[in-house]
Amino acid sequence: MQKKQPEPIQPVHKKQPAPILPEAVIRMLAYGVLAGILVVVIYSTQAFFIQAAVKPPAPATAAPAAPPPGSASLPAQPAAADKQAQKAPATPGAAGSKVGTTVSRPDAVSAGKASESAAPPVGTASPSRLGRALSVMGTGLLLSGSAMLAGMLIGFLFGIPRSLQQQGMGEPTAPASPPPPAPGAPATTGAAPASNAQATPARIAYGPNTSLEQISDWLTKILVGVGLTQLSSLPSALARFADFAIPGLGGFETSGVFATALLIYFTTCGFLMSYLWARLYLGRALTDAEAIAEIKNEIVSDLQSMAQAQMATDYEALRLTEKQLESGDVPQAELDKALRGTSDIYRTHIYQLAKRARSENWRDSEHKKKMERTIPVFRALVATDDRPGKAPYFQNFAQLGFALAESDPPRYEDAIAALNKATELRGSADAHGYVLAEYVRAKCLADPARKDAETKERILADLRVALRVWPDLVSLLRKDTRLSGWMEANQVTVESLLPQSR
Repeated sequence: MQKKQPEPIQPVHKKQPAPILPEAVIRMLAYGVLAGILVVVIYSTQAFFIQAAVKPPAPATAAPAAPPPGSASLPAQPAAADKQAQKAPATPGAAGSKVGTTVSRPDAVSAGKASESAAPPVGTASPSRLGRALSVMGTGLLLSGSAMLAGMLIGFLFGIPRSLQQQGMGEPTAPASPPPPAPGAPATTGAAPASNAQATPARIAYGPNTSLEQISDWLTKILVGVGLTQLSSLPSALARFADFAIPGLGGFETSGVFATALLIYFTTCGFLMSYLWARLYLGRALTDAEAIAEIKNEIVSDLQSMAQAQMATDYEALRLTEKQLESGDVPQAELDKALRGTSDIYRTHIYQLAKRARSENWRDSEHKKKMERTIPVFRALVATDDRPGKAPYFQNFAQLGFALAESDPPRYEDAIAALNKATELRGSADAHGYVLAEYVRAKCLADPARKDAETKERILADLRVALRVWPDLVSLLRKDTRLSGWMEANQVTVESLLPQSR
């Protein structure tokens, strides 16, 4: 029988503990700071139960007067007399002279003065237990906060990230070395061409201000150097600090140790928190700020480029429009291309120029040519009025129809098509006005050769709308030979077209 092969033992993989992230360290330090504040509060509560020990003042002793130079030293007779006085019993009969002698001694006077200085002044009250507790707590919190702020400042100085400066900005670029000659080719000698020998012109570049980084570098080196040289005097400095903080922390037996612990604890916590924050977040924030600044600069540069391109387009369109109105030798395709993409302000300005040229020259037969030069401009405005999100401007079609109707010879069919589009885009004449479109369309339709009833009704409908909205057109209607001739041929009077006569 074959023996079963033992199954291979699978290695047991121990689960690796999750690494402690710096963010978790910062969080733990914050919890530690809160715990330290809680300790300060708890420590201050002992002022309710423990009376601070007050050191008695040192006895004031009168120093013996120095003997004059050259005199022999006298024996200490007053000391022996004092001893005898202490040993001698006090008798009531001798109280008068002995008491007077004792009061007049210098030692008794100095002792009286010392006792008077140690006694509290008259009229002052000792603070209550609550007042002492609040005082100790306030002093401890201020001490903790000051130590933490000092540690955070030092940690910030040590943790400021260094910016990566671009090296060689603004320096001339060395010319590239020429490729080696091909095998069998003659070797070239002599100087290189002048174009290759010239260096690339220097380019001015601006970078971030690194003064804070330099100051941080200097201060950290100074702090480390001074700290190492003064390391031996650190215990005495901590002792002096503890003596200074003992009265503010209640004057207890543990006040000195507690003050030293607060200083070391909160300074370390503040240093680590500020250092880790600067290393983790400050560099990222500065990088993001630089990236945002670069994006803004690119956007501004693109907007400036777009504005310059738009200004060039607008200027070219205005230049060709003025040339067309002056000489009339601009091709229609070139004018259409120039007006495409023109801004709304320049389109309005070009429209006003062409409209003024048409309205000032349509009545005078000698200036008909000037009026006819506006037709290509209005055609270009109509052809390029395809702006996204905006409907075509109806007055472009209306002005084109007016110019076509008054040209020499008149082009009535084209004018009727343009005016039909203008009234379609405009909407109701009663709501929007501008009834010259109906009036001129009626004039274009008033052809003596057209005697059908449909054309007559269209003419009468346009005239009624025009006179209803704008009654002042009666005088213009009477002066127009084409309309007045048509009305006379069809036995239509002006009064019959007015609203009051219907």
